[in-house]
Amino acid sequence: MRRILVVWSIVGSLLMGGSASAASTKAAPLPSLQLVEMFPAPDVVGRLDHITLDPNHIRFFVSGLGNDSIEVFDFSKAKWIMSIKGMNEPKGILYLPEYQKLFSANVGDGTLKVMDNSYHVIRTIVIGKEADYLRYDPVSKKIITSFGDSKDAGGLLLIDPATYETTTIKLDAPAEDFAIEETGRYIYANLHSTSATQVIDRTTGKLTRWDYPNAKRPTPMALNAAEHRLYVAARGPSDLLVIDTETGKEITRVPLGGISADLLFDSSAKRLYNINSAGYINVIQERDPDHYEALENVPTAIGARTGYLIPAINRLMVAVPAYGERPAGLWEYQTNTFSQAK
Repeated sequence: MRRILVVWSIVGSLLMGGSASAASTKAAPLPSLQLVEMFPAPDVVGRLDHITLDPNHIRFFVSGLGNDSIEVFDFSKAKWIMSIKGMNEPKGILYLPEYQKLFSANVGDGTLKVMDNSYHVIRTIVIGKEADYLRYDPVSKKIITSFGDSKDAGGLLLIDPATYETTTIKLDAPAEDFAIEETGRYIYANLHSTSATQVIDRTTGKLTRWDYPNAKRPTPMALNAAEHRLYVAARGPSDLLVIDTETGKEITRVPLGGISADLLFDSSAKRLYNINSAGYINVIQERDPDHYEALENVPTAIGARTGYLIPAINRLMVAVPAYGERPAGLWEYQTNTFSQAK
């Protein structure tokens, strides 16, 4: 019964534009995250990468980077369903319910594979081997990813999900992760290979670059547009950088202690979750736009570095690779934001 209520909360929150939320409580304080379910995926080997959600069928898809597959999980039944074979080192993944299509960026052969709801590939688009993250801009109605065939040349690639027409935005290097400001005007792109963030003004075409001389290889990011803050997880050293988007200046930083591929921000709770491959999730609370507190490091599994956050139902999903006798899978955490947020 409890899972059915959570599933209906997902559906309700999407129909209401994400306004629904799980009920809070004034019981004794809870940990910031609680593991509530594991969805094991048998015989899936290697590293797992990014996650996306099909809200129509309440299914999660996980890129099986080391398994050349996409793993499909039924959230309503808390179980793994199947592997979609025929991928080639899939990384970025995106499901668009309005088009009923699943998109997968494959770094092994430099293609974007497009699948229908029966999970058959209906289109293959050459995008280059530097593609990683996939995002959707609802303003321009374009899928955005990176392009380039080397670490030093490339930028962003915009793809029409209906016609598959492409356009490019040339940057100083291929983008790693990037964030799209909600009006669609600004895109913030991490240039992993050059330790910088490049800002694209899509109205004027102007490019602005913010270099990080004391923070190498910026990878995942999250945007708090309302408070003009960009959050960047660097890898050398492993720190969270808080950047003022109006000036490009670093406000503060918080030590993380390991590399990650997803940094997730809950705007209502003012909380960040860094999915850390060292075997834990860094939980960081914003006290105000200039001050942040590391609440705790919640244990996960070594090698787990990607997640998918659904704030409306207080859920965080984490992709966990196989290790020893423990199978790969999707782990479901409850986010107890009401017990800590101020």
